[in-house]
Amino acid sequence: MSGQKAPSHAAAPVAMDVAPVEQQAFDRIYNAVRASIVDKKLTGGRVTIMITTAMTAVERLGNLSGPEKKDLVLHVLDRIVDEIPVDESEKDAIRAALALAPVVIDSIVSAAKGQLGSIGKSSHGKCCVIC
Repeated sequence: MSGQKAPSHAAAPVAMDVAPVEQQAFDRIYNAVRASIVDKKLTGGRVTIMITTAMTAVERLGNLSGPEKKDLVLHVLDRIVDEIPVDESEKDAIRAALALAPVVIDSIVSAAKGQLGSIGKSSHGKCCVIC
């Protein structure tokens, strides 16, 4: 890691070792997520907001596959957490919440595609057994 911190008022993504097109995608998502947390205290509870902001930004990139988008989102989130000036105990809480990011991303994508299955439905197609 470079050890450089991006100021909280401006987005300054750190270069990745990737092709220029991928760097542009990283920068776009990084900037969107950083803008969503400017002047707000970053906590483990705000991780979902970071994930959805990153997913919204990455969805606009039509040239990447689903797994590539997911990897890009996860990489951006890791980089931002590394750079955010918070105490170590809060950073640990944020990292713990981010450990669930792959599952959260998969669930959001499944929900958007209407593929959540029969969660909450009984075997006879109603919402509960007594209906």
